[in-house]
Amino acid sequence: MKKICFAFCLLLVELGFSQDISGKIVDAKTSEPIPFVTIQYGKNEGVVSNTEGNFSFYAAQSQGDVELTTSAMGYLSQTVTLKKLREKNHIIRLSEALNQLSTVYVSNQRPNADSIMQRVRKNLPSNYISGNTKYKLFKRQSSFFKPSSVEIEIEKSTGFNKSQLQQSNQQLQKLSNDVTNRPPAQRYIDMLCNLYNQDSENQKIEIIKATKLLDINNKVSFENIQKKASTIILRHLDTTKTYKLKSGLFTLEEKMSLTETNQIKEEIEEDQKIIPADVRKKMAQTIQEFMFDSPEKMDFITEPKYYEYELDEISDFNGNLVYVVSFIPDRRKAKYEGKIYISNEDYAILKIEYSFAEGKSGEKLNLKFLLGIKYAEDIQSGTIIYTKNEKLNSYFPKYINQESGSYIYVHRPLKFIENNASEKNKVAFDFMIEGHVMEKNELLLLETTALDTSEFQVFSEAPTDEYQLLNAYDASIWTNINTLEPLKEMREFKVE
Repeated sequence: MKKICFAFCLLLVELGFSQDISGKIVDAKTSEPIPFVTIQYGKNEGVVSNTEGNFSFYAAQSQGDVELTTSAMGYLSQTVTLKKLREKNHIIRLSEALNQLSTVYVSNQRPNADSIMQRVRKNLPSNYISGNTKYKLFKRQSSFFKPSSVEIEIEKSTGFNKSQLQQSNQQLQKLSNDVTNRPPAQRYIDMLCNLYNQDSENQKIEIIKATKLLDINNKVSFENIQKKASTIILRHLDTTKTYKLKSGLFTLEEKMSLTETNQIKEEIEEDQKIIPADVRKKMAQTIQEFMFDSPEKMDFITEPKYYEYELDEISDFNGNLVYVVSFIPDRRKAKYEGKIYISNEDYAILKIEYSFAEGKSGEKLNLKFLLGIKYAEDIQSGTIIYTKNEKLNSYFPKYINQESGSYIYVHRPLKFIENNASEKNKVAFDFMIEGHVMEKNELLLLETTALDTSEFQVFSEAPTDEYQLLNAYDASIWTNINTLEPLKEMREFKVE
């Protein structure tokens, strides 16, 4: 009996020292959720609230007197104990900081936006030092494709009789209607990894854990719809024979037959596969951009001749003055508008909000009449929050949120041609799809430490890895790990 009591006491102690903490950040006046609030736990640990104001993290020690400190641009910093957080039903209410622009400076001393930005650029090399750094990162990627129009029709066939042709076209029309009428199919990827960054040319990645949440049978992509259309047509051809799929002069598939089981198996294997080198390249590029090692993306900071700046207000961040500078395009080459939050002490950038300005867009490709392809990037926006690492004496992006959207149009004439036959049967059909692709990428830097050269050399990057495929979001997978709190749509996503 004593042993049982002792074990129970140990369990209570353990629960008191480690726990997953969750809460919500709202505006004290309006009760509206506040996104992108940094919730600091300990000296170097912390998370960021999502767009619904929710947050959660793992606390190694969770006694009632342990403190959390919130930091949000334009709001007064607040420190609460875990005991107080529980008493307030896990809700933290933040009060707005007063706009001090009119009271801090008299008219002849008010700083000029261009001079502030000049000092920002001058201090970039000393404020942001990225070499020989090891990042522990949590990444979340969510994406979907929503077709607005799909047209698939068999135009000519030597292998179909009239009844087969009519039946196939009816099924193809049903496929088109199903695809355009259903909600867009979401895909969510979560990943925990270590990025070893020696310099801008040399990085390695260690993938610790990765999950993918999607409905394999309900994927909506150009390739997937094309495969489904091909399967419908194959059902009405001779299933003992194989066929070549061509588009114009190009062969897309050398041998196709009605083997749906193998197709699904191949798709699952493909969805599980991770190429670490590809992940590393994209992740390193993103961090380099926002550490100002790749100036092309951040031209609203590095290329002042393209933009017009204005000092909007002087705000408060953790009791320090922050300049809020807005920017808009001043020349045709400029694309972005937004706001930059700048420390009054060292002219470091603490936060960036940007998006395409009205009438601006990204990459475009219009070969609609020549090759049946059109592409236009019409959405691009981001929010980046920086924190200073005192040990490394440098600012790093604590949280990066990037969203992009593109219109796509693809029109292809396709043809099935029977293999290994003297008189080859042919089925020609027309395939057209247009719609919108949306993607959001979030990075949360959990730890930033100095990288020893020997550690970089010793570590060997794996050539391949695998996602854990999920049918529903499972928070238990990330127990004892700080992550980004998922939005409601992700928490409720389930594969039927």
